[in-house]
Amino acid sequence: MVAIDWRALAERRLSRLTEVEHDIAVARDRLDYFQANYRTLLQQSEERLRQIQALERELDELRTARARARGALRRWILALPQRAKGLIRAMLRVALRLPLARPLARRLARLFPGLGNRLRASVNASQPTP
Repeated sequence: MVAIDWRALAERRLSRLTEVEHDIAVARDRLDYFQANYRTLLQQSEERLRQIQALERELDELRTARARARGALRRWILALPQRAKGLIRAMLRVALRLPLARPLARRLARLFPGLGNRLRASVNASQPTP
């Protein structure tokens, strides 16, 4: 029969238990460290998400403003011919009243043939009848 040295066995088990407890303590410290880092990263990601959402709202506002500006620019460009006609008519009216500017009125009438009849009618209407 083999004699068992209980004291040595108890010391080995106690030292192993101490090692395991130390390993558990180290693992708990690492877990606490990782949890703290996780919480920090989670807070940072939530803050970044809020920033992204604010930027998306600002981008939507800018897109809306751009669409409004495009519409206004398009309306302005489409209205240019009408404004040009009005400006030309006003210039012709002024030119018809000034004898020195009548050559300019003739040139404008040549550039815009459709206005020739109107120009003649305006000249005839502005001249006093004898």
